[in-house]
Amino acid sequence: YGVNTYPFVHNIDQYLHSLLLELAENADCIITPSSSSANWINENIPNRKQVCIIPHGTDIPEEKDIKPISDKFVVGYLGAFGPDKGLPYLILAWKYFNHPDSELIFAGNCGQSLQQDSIKKFFLDGVKNVKISGWLDKVSDFYNNISVYIQPSITEGFGIEILEAMAYGRPVIASKGAGGADVITDGVDGFVVPSGDPKAILDKLNYFKAFPEKIISMGFNARDTAKKYSWEKIQRRYEEMYEEILND
Repeated sequence: YGVNTYPFVHNIDQYLHSLLLELAENADCIITPSSSSANWINENIPNRKQVCIIPHGTDIPEEKDIKPISDKFVVGYLGAFGPDKGLPYLILAWKYFNHPDSELIFAGNCGQSLQQDSIKKFFLDGVKNVKISGWLDKVSDFYNNISVYIQPSITEGFGIEILEAMAYGRPVIASKGAGGADVITDGVDGFVVPSGDPKAILDKLNYFKAFPEKIISMGFNARDTAKKYSWEKIQRRYEEMYEEILND
């Protein structure tokens, strides 16, 4: 809406934005993946009808495809590189995470961006113990190599990597701005921290580093949580919603 708007085409192109609002207003139901996005819809889209939250799902790997968590403390982020992702707050937290035996991995589109010299220098100058990977042939290699996954988004409709990491038995640190934080029970299978707060991120990193046994126990809980969001179960929730709308 022009104020503090992230520079994505559907926000700043007036035609696309108007089309989005028109379609939303005329829909019998708006399905959205998180409570944060539902709140935005309720506050900003007039004349809407029903708003239903159906979270994203994830594939559930078999036990044989999950590797034990390494003794080395490794934190990972997998995803896009953009102003909504909150990566500067993660990087700032890591800069003050004083454990040289640990490692932070950036992978996917984010890793590709950070491999560019100008971007790498701007964001990672003076930041140590960082590994940058590009696109991955198998995301399982990424999740099996980390101890904890982190999603520091300022705003994010969901953030499917949260559930993917949990399916591999990895606890998650997610900001409130990430819609996927809905699936986390704070202190049980991960932690939810305020958006844009590097100190809060640092505190949770230090916690996991100090209590490695919590990575294991919370990781088991995280996998149990992920099983509740298998794609088969999410598909059924969509089917039930369609049936309800058609029967009205």
